[in-house]
Amino acid sequence: LMTETDERPRAVPDLSPLGNAGAGCWVLAWELFRIPNIALIGIDLGYPDGTPLEATQYWEILKKRTEGDRVQMEAAYRRIYNPDLGIHALTDIVFNHYRDGFLEALLNTPKWLRTFNCTEGGVLFGAGITTMKFEEWLAN
Repeated sequence: LMTETDERPRAVPDLSPLGNAGAGCWVLAWELFRIPNIALIGIDLGYPDGTPLEATQYWEILKKRTEGDRVQMEAAYRRIYNPDLGIHALTDIVFNHYRDGFLEALLNTPKWLRTFNCTEGGVLFGAGITTMKFEEWLAN
């Protein structure tokens, strides 16, 4: 009943391209519940700058898939500058995919929707996202 079809053009959009629970909840919040101002917390899609690659979530999977080729493994990571916070953060191939999907989804949202990243870190920033502290979002 939630899948968009010709018979149900106002159903919830397909969530699978976004690939993660946080983005899925964001879609449900605005599409199903019509919440116009959504604060994201805990969706940083990365790691603090300086995190050892070996301590990241997908390191062991990359190690297995690349047969331990360190050059290939390191190529799966990006260090990104977040201009909203004035910090660098590290992202991996999976989190970067989630980031790209989220930023693309923002381009296709209704004009009445406002998305606020209140995570205070990470790599999720860009067009369609306002970065602020959660306390500031609550106050407004």
